[in-house]
Amino acid sequence: MIDTIAAMIPCTLSSDLFAGGSVTEDFETGQVSARLWLNPQEVRYAPRFTYWRERGVLKLECSLPRMIGKSGNLTARDIDVALSSVDDSVRECFGLLPSVREWVCQRVDYVYEFDVHDSDWLLATYGRAEVVGMSRQDYCRQGVVWKQGNRWVKLYDKAREQADPQRGVRLEVSNYADAVKYMSERWFGCERVVRELVHVGRALFVLAKYYELIGLHQQPSRRASVLRDLRERYGHAAANAWYVMTLMDEFGVRASELELVSGATLARWRKRLRDDGVSLVGDGANGERVVLPVREVVEECAKNLNSFSSAARIDAEQKLREILGLTGAAPGSWLMLEFLKLERV
Repeated sequence: MIDTIAAMIPCTLSSDLFAGGSVTEDFETGQVSARLWLNPQEVRYAPRFTYWRERGVLKLECSLPRMIGKSGNLTARDIDVALSSVDDSVRECFGLLPSVREWVCQRVDYVYEFDVHDSDWLLATYGRAEVVGMSRQDYCRQGVVWKQGNRWVKLYDKAREQADPQRGVRLEVSNYADAVKYMSERWFGCERVVRELVHVGRALFVLAKYYELIGLHQQPSRRASVLRDLRERYGHAAANAWYVMTLMDEFGVRASELELVSGATLARWRKRLRDDGVSLVGDGANGERVVLPVREVVEECAKNLNSFSSAARIDAEQKLREILGLTGAAPGSWLMLEFLKLERV
């Protein structure tokens, strides 16, 4: 449930350890500063490093799935292995430094890929959602992105982006510096370090928040998207197309025998719709629903807790807060309802 992370640590390093850099000078003060970098070789994937010499600060950025050569959804175990791989890269390049788990987090991307059969319909249906306080725009012709300051929320077709039919539709919440700081202080009540921000329970909470705001938690219907498609294709004749589709779905070719439509009209519209690649299912049937892995994440987090609150009985919300690692934010309504459905934790 984690993809890209970025983190920083204060340290003193030799300029010789870096492959390139740039130097800037403040003409008013005469102060010179250098920004050095070390990018991964093409042979294997590795973090990108940036070093501000005068400040004595090293930054790394990398994709955790790529660190371990894995695609799709990472487990907590996968995340731990990937962070250890990052530590190996740091040691290889710069010697002994604290584990990246202790570095100050500057960015964390929470992600989940849904296994869907009809990604085009899913994106067309939910890509029009308006999220309060966020602007919306297309994302690289593969989906949509909602933006708000230091947070971007994307819903896009990973299979199309990667040219890999095994991938799915991805919900991705990218949190940059200010958003990471806000989450740490107001939502999670934790240190702003990598080990705290890659917590899968916290990832689930943030994903669930935007999952609900986009409307993915609702049972979808194909009716609205089909009608929009017909309107775009046929203009004022969309009503005729919809009528024929409804008849075909309910009665098939018997619609003309029942004198609900003439045989010629039925045949003409059937051919036109099929030639245009329009499905003849027109009854507003439910579309494919995508669901976050609440049970799996809650059970995994609960397994790692030493104990719950000392109170003899705690309510469901408090229990969920402890399991997911939340102190400053109440779980959203959808996430709470899913939690209450669990038979046991």
